Amino acid sequence: MPSTSILRGAGVKMTVDEVFGKKSKDPKDKGAWIIRPRVRYRSETQLERFYDWLSEILRELPDKRFVANKWWLIFEDDKKKGWKSRLGDAIDVEMTRKYGNGLWVEAPDDKMQAIIFLDSYTAMLPKIKDEEEIGNQFSVKASAFSKQLERVKGRMADKMVTIWGLNHLRDNPGATHGPKQTEKGGKALQQFSDVRLRQTSRAPSVAPFGPKIDPDKNYNESELSVEFEGGEDEYRYVHVKAIKNKLWTPGRQTLIRIWVEDGNGVARGIDPVFDTIMFLKSTGQITVTHRKAMKLNFDKFGLSKTMTWADIKLWILGSKEDMVKMSKKAGYPSMNLRSMCFKQIKNGLAEDKYIEAKKSARAAKLAKAAKKGASDDEDSDSED
Repeated sequence: MPSTSILRGAGVKMTVDEVFGKKSKDPKDKGAWIIRPRVRYRSETQLERFYDWLSEILRELPDKRFVANKWWLIFEDDKKKGWKSRLGDAIDVEMTRKYGNGLWVEAPDDKMQAIIFLDSYTAMLPKIKDEEEIGNQFSVKASAFSKQLERVKGRMADKMVTIWGLNHLRDNPGATHGPKQTEKGGKALQQFSDVRLRQTSRAPSVAPFGPKIDPDKNYNESELSVEFEGGEDEYRYVHVKAIKNKLWTPGRQTLIRIWVEDGNGVARGIDPVFDTIMFLKSTGQITVTHRKAMKLNFDKFGLSKTMTWADIKLWILGSKEDMVKMSKKAGYPSMNLRSMCFKQIKNGLAEDKYIEAKKSARAAKLAKAAKKGASDDEDSDSED
């Protein structure tokens, strides 16, 4: 199944049923869950109904807050909801006495309570009255988003709920001043968003590491598969730039590689191989002369032996035995390369490495410019 392949490509080890759940087919069970879902799908095309549903979820979820060096879930002390009897001994009476405003229960982690993926804002339409003129429908939609976002934005922060929504760009060829493209849904979506990522398709020719462009595959990148003997993987590129980021540093940008088709003809989503190598490059932990000469450089293990692109690809996508084999070839102890990158992100080491790498690159660029300037001065003196 394509969904199984995409999950596998993303490193998810659960089955489709474990992710999306499975309901009983026995009429007596009335559609009860045999396996409860971690992800739920909802089909909605009407803007107001989506925000009614979201508002209901926010009312049911407890607040989540960091107090006294711990994360807490704060449930509403409402007899109708019955949280007090349901939570029982889990309630921290001292926190409730000290801070009030609900029933305090220690949270198991610092993660979001819910992440909602919305595909897309553009596909949701407001209730437009029959008498509404076609020319006014854009303004009606923008106004509807503005009103609905005001309903939920404040509570989303209190509940630690995130919406990851997709919007679309529309060309504005008649614009003589300002941006040549506009975003559907009005200004409210831009103003209420904490993070905005602009994604643009790019040709493989702009990508680093010398991709092989295949005219037989819509000029996408083509690469030998390490999973299916004799097969080829097909990729395309997307440029991503943070044009707004209230949670971190704005303006950062990167390329991601979309795995259009693997050697068995199945789409796999974001390519973990390119993703991992780009991470290592941006944090200064890999040097790439070309695809047949790559060296890792981890603080704990030092400089690796020379690796090829295919070696690292097998290291990331291959079996456990392949992982052990490639670790040994690099001269490192057995490790899951991609998992190690995620650990660096979680403990903050990745950010330190990224800044250090940027400073080193800037210093090298300035030194090169200074050397070139000195060389030009010498040539000028010799001509005189």
